[in-house]
Amino acid sequence: MAARLVRAGVTLRNQVNAKWPSRDKRSDGWIGDAAHAARKSDHNPDADGWVHALDIDKDGIDADRLANELVAYARNLEPGSRRLKYVVFKGRVASGTYPDKFWVWRNDPSLGHWEHIHASFTAAAELDGRPWPLPCLSLVPKLPPVVKWDDLKNGSPTQNRLVQQALRLPIDGKFSTTKGPLLRYRLRTLSPTMRAALTRLGKASGLFRVP
Repeated sequence: MAARLVRAGVTLRNQVNAKWPSRDKRSDGWIGDAAHAARKSDHNPDADGWVHALDIDKDGIDADRLANELVAYARNLEPGSRRLKYVVFKGRVASGTYPDKFWVWRNDPSLGHWEHIHASFTAAAELDGRPWPLPCLSLVPKLPPVVKWDDLKNGSPTQNRLVQQALRLPIDGKFSTTKGPLLRYRLRTLSPTMRAALTRLGKASGLFRVP
């Protein structure tokens, strides 16, 4: 029977390609070469032709995040996580083999895999090709925070002046910020003029959007 990658592996590879279309694929692989064939390996086809392993090149993708999210997905026992057998990357392995180290990275430099992520799959992955719900593979762009017009909260004078200068309008009250560079403004009142000005500023700066 012709060798074929388990459906879960095909889906994972397709999602990685869609997320990072220009990624390096030189260390990619699924079916084993002669060296793999000489030993027991999930890269070798089983009696039914299924190959239960996939290698994903680390270059051109967020490899550390992808590997960590695969492990977390399995550790949290999310739907479909039983498809994953173990993950190897950068001299570490994580699996569900040992209850006291259930899907926790274990260091073993002898394992290698410095150039690609190795994912091995269980028999459940053969016909289960549902998408992998990993945040790093999401194709939905992260939108700036919505402006919320609720109760006033204190903002720093520097922040307040920044908005005043940007809008060239008086501000009725102060505003607060969320963590990071994106600003979420909370104003007591919002006139049509202020709404229009904030909408223009939000679109131009990408810092926020007006509901």
